[in-house]
This record gives sequence, C-alpha cells and structure tokens, in this order.
Amino acid sequence: MDIAIAGITITEEREEIVDFSDPYYDSGLRILVRQDNGKVEEISDLEGVKIGTKIGSTSYDYLMKTLDENDGVTPYPGSSDMYMALMSGAVDAVFYDAPNVGYFASTRGEGKVKTVGKLYEGQQYGIALKNGSEWVDDVNEALASIKEDGTYKKIYEKWFGPMPEDM
Repeated sequence: MDIAIAGITITEEREEIVDFSDPYYDSGLRILVRQDNGKVEEISDLEGVKIGTKIGSTSYDYLMKTLDENDGVTPYPGSSDMYMALMSGAVDAVFYDAPNVGYFASTRGEGKVKTVGKLYEGQQYGIALKNGSEWVDDVNEALASIKEDGTYKKIYEKWFGPMPEDM
C-alpha cells in the first residue's frame, strides 16, 4: 500500500506506522438514534444503553474509556451492520464518526434515524501514506490546491451539506 484514502483519523499511534498528509477534514464522533428516541441527547445518556459502534475505531475506544456502564457496547465489523442493528432495535444508539452517521441519517436512514447532541472528541482525517513516503509533499500540495480553487468546497457540500465557516 502506497496511499490510503478513507475516514482515517490522524492519531499519534497511527503516526508511528504511517505518514499522514495535512488534515483534509475536521470531524468528531456523533450519536445516532431512532427517530422516536427522545431519551438520548448526550454521551451520559448512553450509560447502560445498548450501543453499536465499529470494531477497532476511535469511537469504540472513546466509549470504553468514557462510560462507566459500557457492557452494552457492541462492536460491529462494518458500519452497515451497526446501522441495521439500530434500525431493527438490536441496539438503542450508534456512536461513530460524524460524517458517516450524518450521511446515513440523510440517505438510507432518512425519517427513521436522527443524529443528536454535539460532536465528541474532535478529530482530523488525513491521507495515510507508507512510512517514509516520497509523496507526502505532493499530496499536501494537491490538497492545498483544491481548497484554494473551490473544488474541495464543492465536493464537501455535495456529500455533507454546508461547510462550516472555520474549515
């Protein structure tokens, strides 16, 4: 693998094994519940609740260290698995990357699920490159170029809605 582009959060642990580009997306973690759920509004409301999240994700780690009653946390292999578990009632909430849950809520889950509360644990996504990659500077220049000419904003708004002013 030379380059990986996905929702890869830049972390110190990951920086020990790969090089990252400059951040290209500011993100965080968000709660997703069924439309009729009026009980969950913030992270503390997830104590003792059945929660779906993704195996090996920063959201799983966050839940394990934040919730005292975390025995209801169920890690799923893929995001579609945890969304189907939410829709079927197998879990009461999903806690995962904000753009991913936001996209699901506005597409396949529209009218059935909703995001609630604030963003938790602000994160930045980066493009992962092989450790010691010669391409880091080129990738950073390309990112800067699409931000400068407006291409980044067009792509962002197509998939995630209005871009926050501070991006």
